[in-house]
Amino acid sequence: MDALPRQNSLLESVYEAVRESICDGDLKPGERITQEAIAEKLDVSRQPVNQALILLRAQGCTQVQVTPLRLPAGFAWRKANVRQQFLRARLEAVDGRLEVRLFPRQGSAMLTSATWADGLAVVECQRTLAEGELVQYLPFSELLG
Repeated sequence: MDALPRQNSLLESVYEAVRESICDGDLKPGERITQEAIAEKLDVSRQPVNQALILLRAQGCTQVQVTPLRLPAGFAWRKANVRQQFLRARLEAVDGRLEVRLFPRQGSAMLTSATWADGLAVVECQRTLAEGELVQYLPFSELLG
């Protein structure tokens, strides 16, 4: 019995389509195109386009401009605070989709968390989050690039 052909996740399919458009010259260096335009052309929502653009930036496409993501929280945050919280986090693929995971000890191990994390999860003032709720995610590559 032969193995079934692997089906790509939506994120992988969008990533490949955008990458091929760049390699084929359909998207030219310096050309300005919006996530909305890519999403419309591929008949998908903006979220997988945004995620694909983050992956492209991580692989060296430095001219890709990405807005902060709203992704499912892979954590629960039960500490409502009077200030906006910027929590050390990273993206992890779970069941073919990205979700935001927190560094387990937000109050300590700054150097360890800085090497572990690849961005910040933003929890608004006076807000708690349940696991799976959408949370804003700011990739370090966007903040430092």
